[in-house]
Amino acid sequence: DTFRIITVEEEKFINRLLDIIQPSLDQPDLNVDGICKQIGISRAQLYRKVVSITGMAPNNFIKELRLKKAFRLIKRNKGNIAQVAYESGFNNPSYFSTTFQRRFGVLPSELS
Repeated sequence: DTFRIITVEEEKFINRLLDIIQPSLDQPDLNVDGICKQIGISRAQLYRKVVSITGMAPNNFIKELRLKKAFRLIKRNKGNIAQVAYESGFNNPSYFSTTFQRRFGVLPSELS
């Protein structure tokens, strides 16, 4: 992984983005259009900014945050895999398991 220094403006933008996303992570209907409305920028602007700062498309950024939340929940033994999937904003436990394994190299059930 490579690192780059972000500007104060970029840091403020990411913090604002996280303030919008994190309280709604468990909501499967959290989406880019809703985020754009709350931040007050177009889809294209959001895409450009998020990719330039994080290296990820906005949907992938949201998915990454959800997967990290799920990982923490599993490590803390907070519910079964289906519960963890729903609490992390995935509405399909089997899609969640596949996505989790792709990201972390291990099935969620192998961690708990």
